[in-house]
Amino acid sequence: MIAVKGNFEEQELTAAQLDSLIAMPAWGVSEFGVDPSEITGHRNWAATACPGESLYTLIANGKLAAAVAQADGDGPVTLAISCDEGATQLVAAIEAGSAWP
Repeated sequence: MIAVKGNFEEQELTAAQLDSLIAMPAWGVSEFGVDPSEITGHRNWAATACPGESLYTLIANGKLAAAVAQADGDGPVTLAISCDEGATQLVAAIEAGSAWP
């Protein structure tokens, strides 16, 4: 599962969010042989609008899976932390077991 913070019924993904949303599953493809066509949204499994129309469109039309496959095909995938200070603090709190978004 990958979580992306935002309301994608009302906003578009930022470039940084999209880059991360491609890199994370591409790493999974590279490391564990995950099939990019297996990428689904929360709404595929529960009665919800999540992840919002602007993000779900990329899942439903196959563009996210194609971008993930391309990223995997471009060579080794490495992940980098790219959080602002508030997000870094939230991640540290979650890892410490003291917060959940």
